[in-house]
Amino acid sequence: MISNLLQPIRSYVRSRKFTKKFLRNVWGDLESRSGEGSNRASGSVRHSLRVLSEITERYGVTSVADIPCGDVNWIGIYLEANPRVGYVGYDIVRRLIAANRERFPARKFELLDIVVQVPASAELVFCKDLFNHLERHEIFGAIANMRRSGSTWLLASNNFGHDYVALGKGPHKDSRHIDLTMPPFRFPAPIWNDHYLGLWKLPEMEPRDRNNR
Repeated sequence: MISNLLQPIRSYVRSRKFTKKFLRNVWGDLESRSGEGSNRASGSVRHSLRVLSEITERYGVTSVADIPCGDVNWIGIYLEANPRVGYVGYDIVRRLIAANRERFPARKFELLDIVVQVPASAELVFCKDLFNHLERHEIFGAIANMRRSGSTWLLASNNFGHDYVALGKGPHKDSRHIDLTMPPFRFPAPIWNDHYLGLWKLPEMEPRDRNNR
């Protein structure tokens, strides 16, 4: 009960944290306020574009939920190449959503805190560089809400083989490597993965250690 009462406060704190990063451009990229990893020339973007297109073709994907969408600096390249795919971009930063709606009126964007809110169902949930910015309990909450949405697939960036490190420790205090298949998460192995992305069936993403959430 106390935890439920604190949820709005925690959600507000999360929103404030990521809003400050957006307004201050803390990642310092000249092209995208979402950081260097959203720069169209970055290796992670080029790799994500290729994998997204391959997954879309292989599984006949017709709808994508992009969580978080950031400033959608590059996802338009994928959408233009796959015009039949329905798209919804979700983010916790209200000003980002407002700016995206103004810049891309033909696209759909929704304000969402994935840690405590359930998105609309989509065939594919795409999460690029999300979990590395979240606390352990927030990651469990986010994946639980993705499962509750009834969505089919999760394609997410994942640092396979890295031990868990809490946020706020080490040289990068607002981000670190996360492997969802390692403790304390122990989610099932993806049905496909490479060095950067993993593909899971969302209904099967039940953590093996239910007591460690």
